[in-house]
Amino acid sequence: MRATHRVLFLLLAILILMLFFAVPGVSLANTPDSSLAVASRQLSDKIAAALPPREAIFLDLRNLSSMSGLEVAEVRRTLESELRSRGLQLVPESARHVEVRLTLSETLDGFLWVVEVPRSPADAPQVEMVSLPKPRGSGTAPRALELLLEKKLIWEQEEQILDLALLDPPGAKDQRMVILEPTRIALYDQKDGRWEARQGFPIVPTKPWPRDLRGRLYYQRTYKEAEVEGLQATLPGTMCSLTLQGVPAAQKIECAQSDKTGEEDGKMIWLFSAGPVLSASGGDLAPSRNFFTGQLYGENGWRAKVEPFYSAAFVTTNETIHVGLDGRARLYDANAKSLATFSGWGSDLTTLKTNCGGSWQVLATRAGDWTEPDAIQAYEIHEREVVAVSGPVNLPGPVMSLGPETPPSFGEPKSPRGGAIAVVRNLKTGRYEAYQLSISCGR
Repeated sequence: MRATHRVLFLLLAILILMLFFAVPGVSLANTPDSSLAVASRQLSDKIAAALPPREAIFLDLRNLSSMSGLEVAEVRRTLESELRSRGLQLVPESARHVEVRLTLSETLDGFLWVVEVPRSPADAPQVEMVSLPKPRGSGTAPRALELLLEKKLIWEQEEQILDLALLDPPGAKDQRMVILEPTRIALYDQKDGRWEARQGFPIVPTKPWPRDLRGRLYYQRTYKEAEVEGLQATLPGTMCSLTLQGVPAAQKIECAQSDKTGEEDGKMIWLFSAGPVLSASGGDLAPSRNFFTGQLYGENGWRAKVEPFYSAAFVTTNETIHVGLDGRARLYDANAKSLATFSGWGSDLTTLKTNCGGSWQVLATRAGDWTEPDAIQAYEIHEREVVAVSGPVNLPGPVMSLGPETPPSFGEPKSPRGGAIAVVRNLKTGRYEAYQLSISCGR
């Protein structure tokens, strides 16, 4: 029996040594000078400094990085130990007094941890960040950061851009671009690689626009004697229809105003899209504001109420993802039942359907305000968890609009573009810039 115990002990020691060398991302977390330990100490100091002594907190941890479940669990264990050593009390969600949100995100060079510490109800949470490099040989999941998100500047101007879209498939002989501005819809043709103005159609509001104005372009197609191509521009309380009539020139623009408060009264509903495809459901934009009330409308009189939100899009044919006013993104099923909650994103998102990865990607801005440069990153949702699948694309200012590259329309477009358009206000020049975003399947 004693010999058997010695053999078992030896085998156990060998297994421990193998684990130490085979999974350095886990083993190094326990060393005093590891990146994980240093980052945990730094972040714990910041959290403790922002809270009263011995505060009872609930740590809400969200993983938007390629860390595995084991590595995330190790991050939580290490950080909770550091917080307790500073006198803070960790409580379960059901008994939480103060909720501290930690988001594990990722860049091409390393990991970025962002923590939100609540202050008074009237103030925005205090945001603190720490970064740490990726350890060599770490056990990060190979499925993450497998896609390449790229940007290309395609247009800039002094006037505010509410939305911009490309009307023709790549490779088409005649390329057209449409820009929605607060006072007009402008059409452009591309000649010799340069965009040239073709026509402008005025939009005259009956009352002043809200300060944080937003607008969206959609395709319109009608079939009478022949197919008629058109555009619809939706703005707060205003809807404009522009007949393109194919080529060469647009014919006319018609705008109508509505202050109705319910769909049954003829209210304009801002429709959601899945990439370039419009859905039959949408939301109610708050009067004179830049967010949605949370009231949803759909076919056959369907109604639902969710948390107020800034933006929403479909990630499958039955699920939508919304970015709420509280800084959280929520995944809903077809009946508007909340399936999961994520944090760490900004207020704008759009979705793309590509031939890469899981086929559906979410492009989301990062958390921040309109005084800071922005960034956009691609994510996928697997088993109701968000995973970063690209590195971030940095931009020279805040994102003012983010949507599909092609104006969404009912039914699959004949030749859809697979990218997105981000409109950015450059903080250095004050000009509005439009970037084409595309996803490549691998590096």
